Amino acid sequence: MTPAVLGSRLRATAGVVVLMACVHPKGDSDSAVRDSSTPDTDSALDTDTDSAAQIYRSCTDGGAAFLDDGTYFSTIQRSVDAVDALPSGGTVHVCPGTHEENLDLEASIEPITIIGDANGTSVIDAGGYQTEADMVSVVYTPGERDVALTLLTLTGGTGHPTCYEGDYDCQSYGGGIVAGGDLTLDRVTVTENTAFWDSAIAVSGGVTVSITDSRVLGNTDRWCDDYPDRCGVVALGSGATEEPWLTFTATNTTWEGNSPHDIIIGAGSTDHTTTTFMDVPPGTTTVSCTSETVSCTFE
Repeated sequence: MTPAVLGSRLRATAGVVVLMACVHPKGDSDSAVRDSSTPDTDSALDTDTDSAAQIYRSCTDGGAAFLDDGTYFSTIQRSVDAVDALPSGGTVHVCPGTHEENLDLEASIEPITIIGDANGTSVIDAGGYQTEADMVSVVYTPGERDVALTLLTLTGGTGHPTCYEGDYDCQSYGGGIVAGGDLTLDRVTVTENTAFWDSAIAVSGGVTVSITDSRVLGNTDRWCDDYPDRCGVVALGSGATEEPWLTFTATNTTWEGNSPHDIIIGAGSTDHTTTTFMDVPPGTTTVSCTSETVSCTFE
């Protein structure tokens, strides 16, 4: 797949993340923290030089996430890094609670799954807008990587910056998620993210996006106060002017409080003549969009 460009905003390829509920796989919740002076070969991290790579034994003694083999890490990103060291990708299980971090999935093109707590209490909070220097997406996947997210809340993203040294006009896109590959969301809440544009989700053309039983709530495009008819918090496939076409399906998903519009889909024309902006009507159970016709249907 050759990913298209989301206007001038998204020049990356795809990524995949898979999330799973936090249950202790070995039933050893009272175990002590593993001696951090012992290198952990499974994680491919140097625990002697980086205290953040310390390995924990449960979600209750400081672990933030763990792998299928029961290896715990102090942050979700450390778990992602360990999966990136595997030859064929893998799964990250996120512990309950609020995790103040943002995830960079750029290091590998292998599929990744990230799964939260079964009770839906796993929150990844990127911290909200502070300064232009701090702008980040909650989940950033610029490469050809398929990502699957389940049972997560993504909040506090401010978008991946498009400013460079000496650039006085710093912009950003994809406050919640930037994805260049196929993206699957299942019982995921994307809420209260901001960005210059595309504040909830930004995806490139030529990919498949599937959202089920999720919520897109209260995301705001900052640039669009002056240009309300040029923005949507979920941006689909700008730059997709030929096959493979982007396809987007959202089933049993709630859309509320997004500003100025829920969805933008288009071919990336700078004058927006081939771009469509729309809001999801109340009571809609299925949204289906394609970049081939630059349109969506609501059922």
